[in-house]
Amino acid sequence: MSTGPLTRDSLPDLRGRPRTAAVSTRARGLMALGAAGGLVVLFEVFERLSATAPMSADSANAVLQGRSMADGNVLLQGWTLSGASFYATDLPFYALAVALRGLSPAAAHDVGALIYTLLVVAACLLARGRARGAEAAGRMLVTLALSALLALAVLSDALALYVGVVPVALVCVVRLASRRVPTGPDLAVLVGAVLAIPAALLLGWTMGQLGGFSTVPLQGSFAVIEDIPKNAGLTVQGALLLFGADFFGQPLAAPSTLAILVHLAGVIFVVMTYRWTVLAWRRGKETDRVTQVLVLAMTVDVAAYLFSNQAIDLMTSRYLIPFMAFGAVLAGRLGSAWLWQGRRGGVVGVVGLAYLGFLAASLRVPPSASAETDLARALEREHLTYGLAAYWQASTVTVASGDRVRVRAVDMGSPVPGPYLWEARSAWYDRRVPGNDARFVVRDTADPRSVDRKAVEAAFGPPSEVRRYGRYEVLIWDRDLLARLGD
Repeated sequence: MSTGPLTRDSLPDLRGRPRTAAVSTRARGLMALGAAGGLVVLFEVFERLSATAPMSADSANAVLQGRSMADGNVLLQGWTLSGASFYATDLPFYALAVALRGLSPAAAHDVGALIYTLLVVAACLLARGRARGAEAAGRMLVTLALSALLALAVLSDALALYVGVVPVALVCVVRLASRRVPTGPDLAVLVGAVLAIPAALLLGWTMGQLGGFSTVPLQGSFAVIEDIPKNAGLTVQGALLLFGADFFGQPLAAPSTLAILVHLAGVIFVVMTYRWTVLAWRRGKETDRVTQVLVLAMTVDVAAYLFSNQAIDLMTSRYLIPFMAFGAVLAGRLGSAWLWQGRRGGVVGVVGLAYLGFLAASLRVPPSASAETDLARALEREHLTYGLAAYWQASTVTVASGDRVRVRAVDMGSPVPGPYLWEARSAWYDRRVPGNDARFVVRDTADPRSVDRKAVEAAFGPPSEVRRYGRYEVLIWDRDLLARLGD
């Protein structure tokens, strides 16, 4: 038995039924308290899940940037950030977390949990559907807010141009060209989306003139045709990975595989909802602007990843996060009522219980042991408080120690070693700054991305002492290594 395209016209409007009685003020208050309590629980769940993974080098540097902002360096003067700076989207949360919790890995886990909680809230609000009644009165303010948010998003991450500005603008152009809907709202949204680009450029230029942070230029380009098959495989596997449904290479009889297959049901539902929505749009069914933007943003995100040089490995599947988030919103927006029709409701209930069971099992996983914390304690105990390492082992140790041991990233890829100015502050390598006296280099013998010992000794000479702390090798000198760094 086949099912037709999923549209608002073909689904029962379960939310549109007239209420038999007005909701009392007390009931509204209880609902608000319940929602607030739910958000707190959701945040705690996300924080607990985040703690099962170690803090990454990128997160550690974001914590240090947040500390710099919290200390008054709001424009991050002296910092060099990546092409995706996350300046307006993430770093304010890191500044708040550091101000409240201090410099520690907990700040990174707090921010991750908070951002995911806000993402779920935004997804739920979008999945509710069109604004009605008093909510519609604020549409002009929403348009202005949309332009401001898009500008800040583009300033923080160029990906927002492709999954935010472009879909919104194209949808408005299509709707205006069709002349089937009033032109006023779409024209206003189109203007707001287009103005977001010069606003982001102007804001970035102004910050630069005021001495704000600099960024490493993006190296994005179209993929060569020989890489398209590889990119296609990474696109499929990366999307499955984000949904927790990457079954490739998994043993058939393992309990973890069962959890993956249950998550696969969610992926199938999102893809089906996307297909039904596209078919309905092509057939001329009336589709609201938000739904159209979601569909187009998902399409652009996948196409941009597939045909670019950014599809390197599964680590880069993070570029497909918009596809996952927008797909979840689309499924909730158009598919929730369909799921509960007829016998499907029982299946949905079983799958939902399975999700809860797997979540409970995930919450029982102990927090990740921090090898960097143990190393930081050992270094502090030995009065080794300033040193160098590869990017992946530098700031994680710094944050794990609460800034009592400072390890800075060094570039060993050239004959003369130099500062690794990626998510870094130039003052870290300035010998004139009190306390900047690098006397050791950290090597992670279990990580191939760590510095090579032969290259280190060729650059700095033989160490006066070598100590071993677990998987870490610490090479120690009796002189300041910063003096050997080039520009």
